[in-house]
Amino acid sequence: MKPNKKIIADIFVSKDCADKAVQFANSLFCSLDHQGYPIYYSEYENRLFWRANVEILEEEPKRKTHQNRHFWSPLRSTLVNVDGVEFGISIYEMSHEIVMRYADGKYFKESEFDEKLQKKYRYHHTWTTNKEYPTGRLCLQIYSLDGWLKQWREEGSLFLEAKIPEIIKTLKDSVSELTETKERLRIEKETREREWEEEKRLREIAREKAFIRDARISSKNQLEEIIKNWDDAVQKHHFFKLAEEAIKKIEDPERTQLLSRVELARELIGTIDPVVYLSIWQTPGEILPLLKKRYDREYWEPDDEDFEEFEDE
Repeated sequence: MKPNKKIIADIFVSKDCADKAVQFANSLFCSLDHQGYPIYYSEYENRLFWRANVEILEEEPKRKTHQNRHFWSPLRSTLVNVDGVEFGISIYEMSHEIVMRYADGKYFKESEFDEKLQKKYRYHHTWTTNKEYPTGRLCLQIYSLDGWLKQWREEGSLFLEAKIPEIIKTLKDSVSELTETKERLRIEKETREREWEEEKRLREIAREKAFIRDARISSKNQLEEIIKNWDDAVQKHHFFKLAEEAIKKIEDPERTQLLSRVELARELIGTIDPVVYLSIWQTPGEILPLLKKRYDREYWEPDDEDFEEFEDE
């Protein structure tokens, strides 16, 4: 059955087994409640985290099948609190594989496909296949957040109601073990978190050192390039000075024409003032945030002025 209502007890059974399952669930829940162990639903945000997987087949299938197995599940798990430890409760009907015969859109048990049915569907094409079929026997599955899981199954004529005292005793006996496990897992989790934080801190330190190193290298390379360009400009201006001295010995109008050419050449080369050259140099402290910005952005945009300036220089 796949009820539309989802905030209900975790009971997954066929229609024929519904009354039996509800009667057992009522007996179990009342017994737990009388012992002082309340039954309730898990919080909405933990609904997927809590519920353990349910496998309704009693035995492993003889061969793998590709049939769709869309199991119903509640929106919230059914829980019981036993001495401070939470347990999840699932009640479901087990199934087994049997041979079934298909005829005219219906499936029949092969063992029940008698002469009457054979005569009725004698003009229909039929075939047999293995399908899961409910057994009418219940299984109780109780689990905890820490991976602890127990199952109680009906066998033969022994119903699960007879096992309720055993079930409650098992839960009580498991509390101390699960409490210790819970504490151990908490300590392990805290240890992992501390180790992760320490690793993160060391990675941040290493990354910061790498940024500083790269910033110093970039700043040094930029400074060396600026000095090289300044030295190159000084040599060119020295050439212009020598050219002017030679031009002064030439008569007009050729002298005036050559001097204007020298002046134009000076403008093209630019200034040789070292202050101007030093002002365009970026220090390691100025380059460092640009490196971090480039690292932190997944995609940098070409019109980023700061980054363009850094790249150009």
